[in-house]
Amino acid sequence: MDFITKQDFLTHMYESSIDAISDNDDEILNHAIATAMAEASGYLSRFNTDIIFVS
Repeated sequence: MDFITKQDFLTHMYESSIDAISDNDDEILNHAIATAMAEASGYLSRFNTDIIFVS
C-alpha cells in the first residue's frame, strides 16, 4: 500500500483533471508522487522519513 494514492487526490481534484494531467497513465502519477516524496524527504532530513512514509 502506498503512502499517497490517486484516490487521495480526489478530495481536492476532479478525476477528469487528474487523468488529464497524468495522461490517463497511473505510472506518471506514481512517479510524480515519488518525486514529491523525495523532495519532501530532503526538507525533513532530521527526521526518519523511512518510518514517516511507511504505509
